[in-house]
Amino acid sequence: MNQRPTIRLLVLDIDGVLTDGRVYLDERDGETKSLYYRDLDALAEARRAGLDLALLTGEDSAMVGILAGRLGIGHVKTGRKDKLTGLQEIAAETGIALSETAYVGDARRDLPALQAAAMGFCPGDAHPALLADPSCIRLTRHGGAGAVEEAIGHILAAAPAA
Repeated sequence: MNQRPTIRLLVLDIDGVLTDGRVYLDERDGETKSLYYRDLDALAEARRAGLDLALLTGEDSAMVGILAGRLGIGHVKTGRKDKLTGLQEIAAETGIALSETAYVGDARRDLPALQAAAMGFCPGDAHPALLADPSCIRLTRHGGAGAVEEAIGHILAAAPAA
């Protein structure tokens, strides 16, 4: 019988996963992004279920810190274009093995991290290379529109009964 791994750490890309990948710029060079409340509720549920949460992004802006603070996520790696190295750093810092880690990413550069994690998820609107990769669990919902909620649902459903 093929048993699903026990996941203790959920690592999320931001743009295209927690957000829809759009950035709105204003005349003062400020940026705005939107979040989906059901994804936020699912993150709270994941935390209550005992999952450790982390953010891994290629971006390095003040918005990342604001987002992490708002979500109560302490493990954050910014400016990481090499997602596999970033994922390995988070695993080492948390002391949680990749075999107990899930990752959600949407871009081509996320693929090595998705393949290295015990469970790799990609939103339904992810890059075609991810959608075609058999190691990625393809979500039906899009980034910024419930993909995180759906991934957490899969993780919690696969968790052993307490």
